[in-house]
Amino acid sequence: QTCALNAVGGSGCSDTDITCICLSATFISSYGSCIATSCTATDAAAAQSFAVQFCAAAGVTVGHPTKLSG
Repeated sequence: QTCALNAVGGSGCSDTDITCICLSATFISSYGSCIATSCTATDAAAAQSFAVQFCAAAGVTVGHPTKLSG
């Protein structure tokens, strides 16, 4: 949850603009990096799946965040 909140804050998007958030390379990179370093493998996988499903619900297709992070 902390990773998502921090990544949204750095995305430059309103926290209610899901499409903007999901299209933000900054959000994807920040979220992916955070979960990769802060979560267990199991929790990271769950966080990745959540992000993909969350964005899909807004009509945005994204890959797994850790695969998109640099």
